[in-house]
Amino acid sequence: MQNDTGSYYPYPADPNDDTSAMTGMPGAVMPPPSFGLPPNASPPPGNSSRGRMFAIIGAVVALILVSGGIAYAFMRGGVFTPATANDTVKSYCTDLTTQQYSQAYSLFSADTQKLLAQADYVSAAQALDTIGGKVSACAASSSVLAKDGKSATVTASLTRSGSKTAQTATFALAQSGTTWRFTQLPDAQLLPLATFTTYCTDLRLNQLPAAFAMESTALQQSYGAVADFESAMQQSVGITGAISACHPQSVTVAAAGAALQFSIDFSNFQNVPAEAKLVAVSGGTYQVDEFDISVAGNNVPYPVPGNLINSILQLLQGLLGSNG
Repeated sequence: MQNDTGSYYPYPADPNDDTSAMTGMPGAVMPPPSFGLPPNASPPPGNSSRGRMFAIIGAVVALILVSGGIAYAFMRGGVFTPATANDTVKSYCTDLTTQQYSQAYSLFSADTQKLLAQADYVSAAQALDTIGGKVSACAASSSVLAKDGKSATVTASLTRSGSKTAQTATFALAQSGTTWRFTQLPDAQLLPLATFTTYCTDLRLNQLPAAFAMESTALQQSYGAVADFESAMQQSVGITGAISACHPQSVTVAAAGAALQFSIDFSNFQNVPAEAKLVAVSGGTYQVDEFDISVAGNNVPYPVPGNLINSILQLLQGLLGSNG
């Protein structure tokens, strides 16, 4: 309140106003209440504790992640070493020496198994036993990891009962899951032998369309259509009798294909010398390009194609009859 001289003086105290009791000055106006922390005040203890708690949790999580990564790396390093690659080959060697071929097949990678079905691998492995004798000794000798550690090459020695000399074998392996697996067939003779045994089985069981489908284009054209092949087989069996067994004796593998020497048993004649030639085709498979029996030193296609049937079957009847 302003007086006549321009000076200010307090308003008269209101007898009902309690502010004089709080301020000591009658009629004084109270400032508005202050909220929040006063200047330079420290935050409440609770906020600091919460921050420290979050920091500790973050550090623990980071430690777990780092430790897990180290453990995983250690585990991977422990699994994929030259020693463990050798162990896989040792398992394969054990399966060979005990003729556990189905178990040996389980050591192949998925892509390797696509090249050869399990039943065909077992037949081919047994054919190798027929040719060279069963595996009597097998041992991994050394292994080398690739620079990236994801593949390995293992060298092993292998001895068959038909030979006293150990053969050196080289196996290609790669990481698969938590173990090593063969990325190539362990023996180059397996695939052509599997083709040969399947073809001979189809002939023996008279599954002629299946056998015809395994032939090269050149061999198919020498017969004509499937019906012509079936007719040739029927006439040939009339002289030789049905095929009862094929006995592989040797297999030679080259880049273009493979050659097999074997003997064939007919119901009318036994142990007839024969040979087959296979051609390599795309995808790592083979086709039958020739399938001949030997008559007096002459290779005769079997079954005999229709355009040669009369002359050759007469020859077969005479020569095989004299050798029977």
